[in-house]
Amino acid sequence: MNVFLALLSFLPFQQPDRPIYIKEEIQFIYGDEIQNTTQREIWMSRKELRTDKISPEGDDISLIFVPINDVFYVINHTQKNYYYVLTGRGKDKMDLRLPLQGIASIKGGSFEKPSVMAYPTTQRNRISQWECEEFQLKYPNNYGVTTTVWTTKTPTPMTRRLKFLWYTAFGTVNLPTDVRMVINQLLRDLNGTPIRFVSTIEQEGMKVSTVSTVKEIKYRKLPEENFFGVPSDYELVAKNIDIPTKE
Repeated sequence: MNVFLALLSFLPFQQPDRPIYIKEEIQFIYGDEIQNTTQREIWMSRKELRTDKISPEGDDISLIFVPINDVFYVINHTQKNYYYVLTGRGKDKMDLRLPLQGIASIKGGSFEKPSVMAYPTTQRNRISQWECEEFQLKYPNNYGVTTTVWTTKTPTPMTRRLKFLWYTAFGTVNLPTDVRMVINQLLRDLNGTPIRFVSTIEQEGMKVSTVSTVKEIKYRKLPEENFFGVPSDYELVAKNIDIPTKE
C-alpha cells in the first residue's frame, strides 16, 4: 500500500497547476526605423492560455483560448465588450497548414516528412537574461522571407510547454497529424526555448521586419479569480450567438 501511495504522488493530477507568465516585446521595423512597439503578456495554465496586449492606440485587449471548446475569446477591456471565435470546428485543415508553408513541402494535401527545417549560424548573443544561439529557418530559394530564431538551452518554465504554446497559435490543439509532425520537428531543430524571432520581407526595395523578444519567463500567481474567464459585466458584441460553455 505504501508503494501504491508513493506512485500516486508522481501522477500529473497530483501536481499543482503553476501558471506560467511570459512578457514579450514586439517591434515593427521599416528599413532601419522602429515604427511601433507593442507589449504582450502571456499566461498559461495546464488547460488555458491568456494573452494581454497593450496596443499603441491604447486599447487593452485580451485573448483567452479554451482548448476544450476550441474557442478564442477576444476581450476589449477599454470598451468592456467581447466576442468569441470557434477555431477548430469545421475549419478547413488546409488553413492550419498555411503558417508553415515554405518551410515544409505539401504533397497530396499533407506535409511531407521534413528533413532539416532550421540550421544554426555562428552567432551567439545574450538576449534579455539568456545566452542564446541563432538559427535560420530553411525556406526555398527566392521565397522572399528570412526568419531567424534565437534560442536558449537554459531550462525555463516554458520549456516543457512549448508544444502547447505553439499549438494554440494555430487556434486548436487538435491539429492534423502532419501539422504536429512539422511543429515537433521544427522545435527539435531549434534545440532550445525560442527567445527572439526576427522575420524579414522586402517591399518596394525596403526591408520590413517584425522582431518578437521574450523579456521574462517565470511561474506567477494569477492576478485574480476567473482570470481565464470573461468579466460578467462585459457586453457580448454578437448577441445572437450562444456562449460556449465548458463540458
